[in-house]
Parts: sequence; structure tokens; C-alpha cells
Amino acid sequence: MRPVSIRLRFLRDLVLLALLMGGASLLVFWIAGRRVIRTHSATIIRQTLDTTERELASFFDPVAMSLQVARSWGEDGALILGPEAGGGDEAAEAAVRERLIERFIAVIRQLPRISSLLVADETGREFMLLRTREGFEVWQTRPLEEGGFERRRTWSDWGAPDAARRDYNPLVRPWFTGAMEILQRSEARGHEQALYWTEPYTFFTTLDPGITTSIAMRNPMGHAQVAGFDILLADISEFTRSLHVGQRGKIVVMTTDDRVVGLPNDPRFSDPAARQAAYLKEPQEIGLDLARDATQAFGDAVVEALRANREPEGLTVRFQSLGEAWWGEARHFSLSGDRHLRIAVIVPEAELLGDMASQRLTVAGILLTLLLLGVWRAIVLGRTLSRPVEQLVAQSDQIGRGDLSPAAPIRSRISEVQRIAAAHDRMRESLRSLMRLERDLQIARQIQQSALPRALPALPGFDIGAWNEPADETGGDAYDVIGVPSRDGSGQITRAILLLADATGHGIGPALAATQIRGMLRMAIRLGADLRSIAQHLNEQLVADLPADRFITAWLGDLDTRTGAVTSFSAGQGPILHYRAAPRAFERIPTDAPPFGILDDLHVEVAPPLPLERGDLFIVLSDGLFEARSASGEQFGLERVEHTIRRSAAGAGAAEIISAIRAAVDDFTSHAHADDDRTIIVIRRTA
Repeated sequence: MRPVSIRLRFLRDLVLLALLMGGASLLVFWIAGRRVIRTHSATIIRQTLDTTERELASFFDPVAMSLQVARSWGEDGALILGPEAGGGDEAAEAAVRERLIERFIAVIRQLPRISSLLVADETGREFMLLRTREGFEVWQTRPLEEGGFERRRTWSDWGAPDAARRDYNPLVRPWFTGAMEILQRSEARGHEQALYWTEPYTFFTTLDPGITTSIAMRNPMGHAQVAGFDILLADISEFTRSLHVGQRGKIVVMTTDDRVVGLPNDPRFSDPAARQAAYLKEPQEIGLDLARDATQAFGDAVVEALRANREPEGLTVRFQSLGEAWWGEARHFSLSGDRHLRIAVIVPEAELLGDMASQRLTVAGILLTLLLLGVWRAIVLGRTLSRPVEQLVAQSDQIGRGDLSPAAPIRSRISEVQRIAAAHDRMRESLRSLMRLERDLQIARQIQQSALPRALPALPGFDIGAWNEPADETGGDAYDVIGVPSRDGSGQITRAILLLADATGHGIGPALAATQIRGMLRMAIRLGADLRSIAQHLNEQLVADLPADRFITAWLGDLDTRTGAVTSFSAGQGPILHYRAAPRAFERIPTDAPPFGILDDLHVEVAPPLPLERGDLFIVLSDGLFEARSASGEQFGLERVEHTIRRSAAGAGAAEIISAIRAAVDDFTSHAHADDDRTIIVIRRTA
């Protein structure tokens, strides 16, 4: 085919294009209009659903995390109820109870969405801390003692308990039985234990509707206990009513059987009594005709999708309600593996699209007029557009080659050409900014990596290895191994202070927090502080520095080569693994306290030194390793970590064991990019 100039080709094709586009625009405007409306509506609603899902996660996740901390307290024996807590001494039992109350009050003040905290054991003894308008009430239940009794007192008046017999036994409450079933299954199958979430129900004590999340554990005496947190539906609705979708859109949270637990922002529910009467009702029972019609539309759409062999989840539907068209979508929100809520977002079509529908006829008339004008203007524009188009093509080629230097200005009276030229300039600047940002992130990564120990101190009789890999350019994990010379003046290193810290999240912010704790540790060592003082001061400083929703899990260790023992303190970092070479057996060491940065008055109690025999291993690792997932979503898990260590432990050095764990995780995840930072410290006694 003989080539033609852009000018001639442009003139010829533009006239034809004007004719074709004019007719096609009329046709497409009507045929594709509905598809555009559906796509636009679905995009806005799904963005709102994503935001709502994130907001709900931020509402529930801190409660679940605090319950895991309470579980560690129970496994450490801090939640024992009854005479055993004080060894049979009433005064000691009372002191233990007061410490338990103070600890739980700190948690409930940190998370106002918790209305009460519950602890019960397998004998039916129960402790409950209840938030009231006046402060707090403490309830004790002993259904199997003295014919069954219950005492209640306010936080300020323990000396005058109310004694009452009532038909209440925690052993049959859903939060207790559900958590115990999960504990029994996890013990029988050796799986990681999950939280239990109840269906919404009416609380026995306050008669308020709500949900309870609970977890079971075994205390050091082997007795089962269950800890739980109550969340009022009133608090969930207070949260959902603060969410907005445009001017008249609604967000409703329901159970999977369409009972309302999170009310929408609606004037009818501005009164607390009206909200109280609406909880756990179906939409039609409380006058939510819009939610009722939306629920019916969702159900019809699911049936239609199943008949057509399509995926029923994530369907955006259009329906009629209250005399106008609405768009909506429902999505499941998972509380646990078998417990879900359903989020429904409903928005009026008029609000989504403005006055698009009323403008259709106007646009159609304009298109017909422009069709005639377009043919005439095509001839004129062909002469004026060809040159700037050629220049724009040349500039695009320049950008495609990676040349971001300023280009000669394009002069044209056509606004579209001017906008494209301006877009080219913005594109160049954006690309330059991205390149600068990428360089800055690489520098930040280099700085963070260079802050890690270049070489680990050599300790006689021990082999120490450590490794760190951030998920992004920078990460929230950090470690340190600091050699401490002997005080006899010989200069020989006989001790080492070790750190593994994991700040929440990953990226620049957590990286700064992790670097901060490492710097504070080194300064504390220079000042001669012991392990307990170091942990106390680190927590106090991080409570003052970190935002309310941030914390740092950390492990501190003191390895003494003269005694061959390691002394450690874990603030939410765990579990920690101790491999005994002689029996080829593992011991999982639990955490000692909640993470740093949560509690102002963190109780720091350092465990006695743990002696290491020849061939023994002491392993500390962050959750990015054992929570790594395969392509099917299965976690790597601590069992695989232990299997890998046991298989390579005989005769392998610390660095070789770390390499074996890394290789096993990479094979399990098919070498996928890490979703979380990964860090590990291995101590091996060699002599």
C-alpha cells in the first residue's frame, strides 16, 4: 500500500469518521447507556463496600487482638479463679483478684467498644467486669459452691457485695460452649486455635442485645478456662450510623438470616429507644422498606446467577423502592471461619448519576446537530490538527524511550490538543517524581539494612545467626545482637544482648519505629541497665511516642556464656522455640506480657535463666515466617518450622538452620513475594 501524508490521510479519514462517529454515537448512547450506568454504580458501591469492610475490620480487629493477649494471660496462670489463685489463702486470692480487675480495666478503657469482659472455668466459676454509666461493676458467679451464688459489687465498693441466687450457669452460655468446642477440636487435631464469635443474642445480665467473642485456653494446672469480650449492638450501630454514602445512601449490617445488627444513618433511629427496639429485627419489622426491597432484590439476583451458572457473590442489583430506582450490593464480612455478617450498601440511582437520565434527549439532539457541523469542521480541523498531532506523536515516542527532558511547546488553539500537551508535561513530572521516590525508597532500604549488625559477635561455646527480609523496600522488623565485654578488663565478650522487634504493619512508618527501639536498646546497654529496666523503659517511651492504634511486639534476650543460659523477656513476641538436642524435642515458650506501647503500667517480670545444653537451639522468629501462605491460602505454621529445624539440627550451624527454614518457606509459597516482614534469630550451643 502506498504511504500517504498524515495531513491528507487525516483530512480524508476525519470526514468519514465524523459521519461514522455521529451515527455510532447515537446508537451507542442508547445501547451502552445502561451498561455505563451499571458499571459506574457498581464501582462506586464496591468502593464503598471496601471502605466499610475496612472500617468494620478496624472496629473488630483490636478486640480480637486483645482477646489473644487475654489468652496468653490465662495460659500463664493470671486468670485463675477461686482459692487456687491464692494457694488457698483468702488474702492472696483477693490480691490476685484485684490485679485481675486492674488489668482488665486497663484493657476496657483502651477499647471502649467492649462493654464487659468475662472469664469462666470448667467448674462454672465466673468473673465478669461490666462497664456501667457510673464506672465498673464486678460480678462473681459460683454455681457449684454453697448451693450456687453470685456476688456483685461496684469498682469502688468491694466490701458490700450483693448476694443473689439466680438461674445462671456460665457452662451453658453460648460463648463458653462454643469456645470449648474449638479448644477440644484444636487439641485433638493439633491445629491453631481460633476465636469463637456468637450469633447476636440478648446478654443475661444487662438484657442488652450484642455479640460475644471468646477463646478457651488451659492454665498451668491444666484446667480449661474461657475468656470473652461482649460488644453491644448499640455500639455497632453507633459505628455504622457514622458511615455515610452520599446524601441519602444507606449502609446496613445484618446477620446472614437478615436480622439487623448495625442500623443505617436514618432519622428514625436517632432516639436510643428506637434503636434498641430495632436490633435483631428483620428490615420489614422496623419499617426499613428500602432494606426489605434490597434484600429481596439480592435474593432474586442470586437465584438468577445460580441458574446461569455464574458466581452469586458480588452482584450489584438495580431495584425499585419508595417510588424510585436504587442500586445496591451485599457482601459477607467474616468474623471467623463459620461466623459472618452481611454488609448492604444501597444508593439512589439519581444520586449516583446526577441528571444523566434527564439529559439523554438533550444529548441526542446535540449529537445530531454536531454530526452536520462535524463534517464541515473536519475539513478545517484537518489542516490545523495534523502538525500538533505529529508533534504529540514525537513527544510520546520520546517519553517511551525514557527521555523525560522538557519538550518544545506545542502551539494549537484546539483545547484537546492543549490538554494532551499539558498531560504530557504532567506525565513527565509524575514519572520524574516516581523515579525520585523509588530512589529515596532504595536509599531508605539501604539505610535500614546498614543499621542492622554487619557482623555478629563471636561468643565462646555458642553459634548465633540472624536474618531479616522486609516485605517492602523498608520493613517493620528489626533485630540486634550486641556483644558485652567482660568486666574483668580482659576485653573478652562473655555476654550478648539480643533483640527481635516487629512493629505493626510494614513500610516506612513501622521501619522508623523498629529503628527507634533498636537505638533505645543500645543506649540502655551503654548505661548498664538490666533486662527488666530495659523492657520497662522501652514500653514507657513507646507508649508516649506511638499512636493509639500502633504497638511493637519485641523479644529481649541476655545470653551469658559463662553459665550457658539465656534470660529473656517477650512482649507479645512469640511463640519462642527451645529445641533440646538430647530428646530431640521442642518447647514453645509463651509471651510474658502484651506488646510494647499498649499499657502505661506494663508489668515486667523476667523469667529465670534458661540453661542450654550442648546442641540445644533457641529460636525467635517473626510471624512473617510461620504465617506465610501457599497459593491455596494455607499457612506454613509452627509445625513445619519445627520439622525443618529437627531435620537439619544435627551438626548444622545457626546460619545453615536459617537457610533451611528460608528454603522451606520459599518452597511452600512457590517463591511468592512475602506479604509480611520476615526475621529470625537462632542461638546454638556448641560446647
